[in-house]
Amino acid sequence: MNTDALAHLYDQLDPFERLPLIIAAGARGDKTEQRRLSQAAPRKTWRTPDYYPLARALDKAVNYHLVMLLDLAAKFWQWWGLDAVGLFVADTYSSDLSEHERSEGICRYYASRFIAYFDGWKLFSAQLHIDPEVRLSFMIGWATIVQTEKLARTQAFSSEEAEQFVRSETMPVPGDESMERGPDPVEPAEEIAACWHTILDEFLVREGGKESPRAVD
Repeated sequence: MNTDALAHLYDQLDPFERLPLIIAAGARGDKTEQRRLSQAAPRKTWRTPDYYPLARALDKAVNYHLVMLLDLAAKFWQWWGLDAVGLFVADTYSSDLSEHERSEGICRYYASRFIAYFDGWKLFSAQLHIDPEVRLSFMIGWATIVQTEKLARTQAFSSEEAEQFVRSETMPVPGDESMERGPDPVEPAEEIAACWHTILDEFLVREGGKESPRAVD
């Protein structure tokens, strides 16, 4: 799309006209047009407190965490329901386990990952000296997460059981036995907490702040 003839009018657009055009340009991969539209926008200047970039970064991390937990909760409840009523869905993996054993195992696998991420966030929040639920308890979906945590904790594998299950579900790729395909490992809460610090730093830099100077113990 040739927009050169219209570019001289871009400074007259209001935000409700400009933003849809920026989104549309991004959707078609037109970075030049996105830049033109953005650079033509009138600039506003304001002052913010020094913690503002961190607050913004933490908000993004909270939203990301919530979505991740809801995704794992949905998978857990799906397999818990299938196992409970004796219905099983075939997938691309093969196994020596019976359908019931595999269904129960997959249910417990997602319970384990849910609990790992739930506890990883608690550890991450404790290291930041922030209540892990204070920014989540009012959000849509949090009640589902609380309900899921109660049952998932009773279903989760031990670390040894999780490793054994992942190994049993990891198979060579047909046609290329040098490669394997299987479920993601169940990471310990400590590793997940460390990842959250890395993610928070990435968000913080994008918001104009500086990476945390402190090392995680």
